[in-house]
Amino acid sequence: MLLEVHDTEELEEEEHRTFKWGGPWSADEPSDFRHLPYLWQLDSGGPGRAPDVYPGGRLAPSPDHLHDALTALLGSLVEHLPPQVGLDWTGFVISQNGRDSVRLGFDPKQGLRAFRADRAEEDSAEKAAAMREIGWQRRERWQWSAGFPEVTEESAGRAARLVAAQLRTDGVRNPGEECALRDVSCNDMGTLSLYGAGVGR
Repeated sequence: MLLEVHDTEELEEEEHRTFKWGGPWSADEPSDFRHLPYLWQLDSGGPGRAPDVYPGGRLAPSPDHLHDALTALLGSLVEHLPPQVGLDWTGFVISQNGRDSVRLGFDPKQGLRAFRADRAEEDSAEKAAAMREIGWQRRERWQWSAGFPEVTEESAGRAARLVAAQLRTDGVRNPGEECALRDVSCNDMGTLSLYGAGVGR
C-alpha cells in the first residue's frame, strides 16, 4: 500500500487550471465536460472554511457541446445529489437575452422535468406538432413541459437533448456566450454552483 500526502492548495490550483485552460476552443473540437474535476458544488454553509476562490465554469461553444455538458451534469445530479440532501429538489433556468428559455428541475420522487414558458392561450396544430418534434410532451397552463421520471443517465441525456434542441430552434449557436444561468437553487438552501452546465451566470 502506498500512502501519499498532497497540499490541498496545489490540488485546487491544478483543478482550477483545468477549468480555465482545458476544453474546446471552438465548436469543431470535441467536448470534455465528462473529464472536468467536478461538475457541480453545493455549499450548505456547514462547518469549515469556504474556498477563497471558486473555479470558472466550462462554456459550451455549440448546442452539441451543451448537450454533452447537460447530459453529464444532470446525470451527476440525479446520481449524487439525493445521497447528500435526501429528497430536496434542485432547479435552474437557462436564459437567452435576458428571457427564460428553459427551466429544469430535479425531484428524487418525480425525476427530471423541463419547462418552457408560453403565454399563448392555445397553439395551432402546426405549433403543437413543432413543439412535440423538439421533445416537449404536454401543453400545460402557460407552458410546455416534459418529464423524465426514471432516474438514469439515459433520462439525463433525453432532457439534455430537449434543451439543446429548443435552444437551437431559438437560434442559439454559441450557448456559452449567448445564454446564462439564473435561479440556481437546491431547495433554497445554501449555494449550488453548476460548473459543468455549459453556460455561465
